[in-house]
Amino acid sequence: MLGGLSDGHTLVIFAALDLDEILDAIGSYKATVFYSVPTLYAYLRDYHRTNKVDWKRVKPLVSGADALPEDPARGWEKLTGSIIHEGWGMTETRSVGIISPHGRPKAGSFGVPLPNTVAAIVDPEGTKFLPIGRTGDLVIKGPQVAMGYWQNREEAGTTFVQIDRETWLRTCDLAKNG
Repeated sequence: MLGGLSDGHTLVIFAALDLDEILDAIGSYKATVFYSVPTLYAYLRDYHRTNKVDWKRVKPLVSGADALPEDPARGWEKLTGSIIHEGWGMTETRSVGIISPHGRPKAGSFGVPLPNTVAAIVDPEGTKFLPIGRTGDLVIKGPQVAMGYWQNREEAGTTFVQIDRETWLRTCDLAKNG
């Protein structure tokens, strides 16, 4: 959400899940960006009014907060002609840190790091970088990554780790590169 606001977009937040209200707002606000979660995309895909919205105008469509299963993603594209891009982020990365390249999402992947951002996979029990294809703990560093936790050095000491003399955010999210 912060990224949208900093880019000058109007932010519309809904207090409850009301598919009609969401679809009406996309039309009335002439939305050009839509961030949601996989479950909502699945609900909208199966909703009778969803195909009445001009989804081609909405670029990008971004899914986050959980993995986007391939079936809802393909069903969405078949219904609307639009592609959902998957992203990964957390509070410590100012929302998004990794996102699928525009127009080139890959099923089962949340994409590539943002510019000037580096992500890697390390051993969950240590700080050793793992080779491509291995599952481990996702670590990330870049200009949007927090430097620590305010007045909480103990927590920062376990979350922000030194690897090869550089500070990385240990996300505690299991991931696989490649």
